Amino acid sequence: MTVNIIVDTRGFLRVSLHGVCNATDRIEVLKQVVHACNANGIWKIVVDYRDAEIRACTFDHYQFGKSFNSMGFSERPQISVITDQQKESSELLKFSCTVAWNRGTMIETFNTEREAMDALSIV
Repeated sequence: MTVNIIVDTRGFLRVSLHGVCNATDRIEVLKQVVHACNANGIWKIVVDYRDAEIRACTFDHYQFGKSFNSMGFSERPQISVITDQQKESSELLKFSCTVAWNRGTMIETFNTEREAMDALSIV
């Protein structure tokens, strides 16, 4: 798996994942995202999972969603996740997002980049 984390000039963090991603990889990426957010004072995040395949069980997805509150964001982030509806893992990814949402993290899933950007009021 490869990950690209870019601070966009419009004031948001763009995260793109590519390849096979397991439960451990996702936690490591989340740590990198937290660091980038805290270092740059950016709390809007667009995460693109369209080119990634997540290989994790339901419990791993639950644990990942639950982990957002304990990862050390210095401000509450707003996160838009772009999924590929054709991939089987996108339903479990949505489950992770729901778990995080239920614990106070503003995170939603979308089918297109435009929808994800609009949700965060990124022009």
